[in-house]
Amino acid sequence: MKKFLVIFFLSLSLLFNSNTKADQNATWVAVVEHKEKKLFYTSDNTSEINTKQKAINNATSKCWFDPKHKEGDWPSENCIVISAKNADSNNAAAEKAKAYADMNALKKLNEQWIVENKQKYIDEFKEKLNEYKSLISRIEIKRNELTNQFETLEKINSGAKQKITNAFDKINTANLKIKSIKKEITKNEKLYLLSDTDLMDYNNLLKKISEIKFEYYNSLKKLIKKAKQSSKKKHFVGYKFLTGVKNAGFIEEFKIIKSQDLGSNSVENNIDKLTNDIDQKIKDIDKFILKPVDNLFILDDELLTGNNYNYLFMGNQFYSLYKLINHIVY
Repeated sequence: MKKFLVIFFLSLSLLFNSNTKADQNATWVAVVEHKEKKLFYTSDNTSEINTKQKAINNATSKCWFDPKHKEGDWPSENCIVISAKNADSNNAAAEKAKAYADMNALKKLNEQWIVENKQKYIDEFKEKLNEYKSLISRIEIKRNELTNQFETLEKINSGAKQKITNAFDKINTANLKIKSIKKEITKNEKLYLLSDTDLMDYNNLLKKISEIKFEYYNSLKKLIKKAKQSSKKKHFVGYKFLTGVKNAGFIEEFKIIKSQDLGSNSVENNIDKLTNDIDQKIKDIDKFILKPVDNLFILDDELLTGNNYNYLFMGNQFYSLYKLINHIVY
C-alpha cells in the first residue's frame, strides 16, 4: 500500500510539472471577485505569470490582502475565482479573425482589379499580336513568290541548256558569222548558266528562309492564352517568392517581348535581296543565252533559204542569159 501511494503521488507530480512546462510559453490572466463587496481583482500582465495557477494565485493574493478590507470582510471566504484564460489563445483567435478579414479584403481587391484591368491588358497584347500577324503574312507572301521565282529560274536554266545543245547539234557552223555567235554563246554559257551546285546553294538559302520561326510571336500567343485563363492580379503585375526571387508578371513579360525585334525586317531584306538576284539571273539567261540562240536559228534559216534559192535559180536554163544581160546592163 505504501509503495502504491508513492507511485501515485509521483505520477501526480510529473503530470503537474508537465502541464506547467507546457504552459510556460503562454500568458495567463485570472480574475477574482470578492462576492460580498463586488470587487474584482485581475492578475498582473507580466512574463512571470506564465501558468494558469500563477495567474490565479496572483489575483487571489490581491483579493486577500487588499488594504481596503475591514474586519468582517472575510476575504479568504469571499474571494472567488471567476475566470482564468490563456491570453495568447485570445490573441490567436483575434489574429485569425483579422487574417480572415484581410484575406477577404484582398480577394475583393483582386476581383476588382481583374474586372477593371484584365481585358484592357489582353486587348493591348492582342493589338501587338495582330501587328505581328500582319508582318508575318506579308513575309509569307514574299516567301511564296520567291519560291515560285526560283522554280521559274530552274526551268529557264534547264531549258537554256537543252536549247544550246539542240542548236549546236542542228546548225551548220561552217558560216563565219554563225561561228562567231556560237563562240559568244559558249562563253556566256559559263558566265550565266547555273550549275547543279549553284542551284543547290539557292535551294539551301530558300530552306533557311522557310524554316524561320518568329519566336516572339509564338511567345506572345502563349502569354495571351495564360492571361485569358488567369483570374489573379499577381499573375499580371508579378510577385515575389518566399525566397525573395521576383516572378515577372504578364505585363512585364509583354514589355520585354514588345521591346524586342520580331526579326521581320532582316528576313524581309534577305527575301528581297534573293528575289532580285534570281530576277537578274533570269534576265541574264534570256539576254545572253536564249536570244543569241534564237538569233542563231534565225541566221541559220536565212542562210539555208538563200542557198536553196541560189541552187534553184542556177539550175534554170535561163540562168546564163540572165548573167549576160546583167553584165551588159551594169
